[in-house]
Amino acid sequence: MVANEMSKERFTCDGCIVHKGFYEATRVFLEQAFPIVLTLKKDLLSYTIKVTGHSLGAALALLAANELRLLNLDVTLITLAGPKVGDSKFSEWMDRFWNTDLLISNLKDARGNKFPLNTFTRVTNHQDIIPLAPLAAMGFAHCGCEIRIGKGMELSVRGKWTYIHEAQDLKAVSKFLENITEYGQWESAINRKDLMARHAYYFLKVNECIHK
Repeated sequence: MVANEMSKERFTCDGCIVHKGFYEATRVFLEQAFPIVLTLKKDLLSYTIKVTGHSLGAALALLAANELRLLNLDVTLITLAGPKVGDSKFSEWMDRFWNTDLLISNLKDARGNKFPLNTFTRVTNHQDIIPLAPLAAMGFAHCGCEIRIGKGMELSVRGKWTYIHEAQDLKAVSKFLENITEYGQWESAINRKDLMARHAYYFLKVNECIHK
């Protein structure tokens, strides 16, 4: 872990594997951000920590939130359109560490109006291609409780990721791609506005900065 020297809780996921690029990117910004976060938390004891990110930011948010929790800080983690970050062993450890079963139970029973502390909610959009990457066939798996935004913008609690979910999502995305990819036009397929809109819009456009 990046904050290994400061950690107050032992990292128990021996042999777990995470994406090297995501890990290295997290390490770069955490080395700069951690001292600031810890100082702010010390000065603002009543404040709670919420960690979030979209797309690549979701992968970095997941790893950063782990680091904060290993410092015995209470964290609520919510990601949008995130890719898979680690292997199945890492995913199983994450679900225990982040109380995923408790969160699923609370959401399905509609208990409370807030996400509990130390839980991980993963929001995805119908036909968003990014959460499929890297593919399960490459050894990667999702973790956390998935909330799906459906075709009509309705929300549903999908719960823990499964290989069945992977197959369903691959089939849904393929409906966008089947006519184009027959001719090998992969770049054109990826640049299609209707396909990328599934990734960019999560109730509002979340992948750009705006001036106010």
